[in-house]
Amino acid sequence: MVELQQLQVQEAVDSMVKNLERGNIQKMQGLMFLCSVGCCEDNQASTQQVHQCIERCHAPLAQAQALVMSEFEKFQDCSSNLPVI
Repeated sequence: MVELQQLQVQEAVDSMVKNLERGNIQKMQGLMFLCSVGCCEDNQASTQQVHQCIERCHAPLAQAQALVMSEFEKFQDCSSNLPVI
């Protein structure tokens, strides 16, 4: 019984992660790459300016990924403290 419940929880978490990746993360990745292309197309910018521009493009995705990981770790901590029935 416990194994079945653990499997159901794991499947629900896997489904949530896949939906999050497809619905949000992949879109953010696309925007990041388009933004980065714009940085590289600026012929007036120095190498350092292009690098800084690319870092700014990557920041929203990095923040979103960090938030997802943080929340997922909290969930794992909470679920590991649940009593086994």
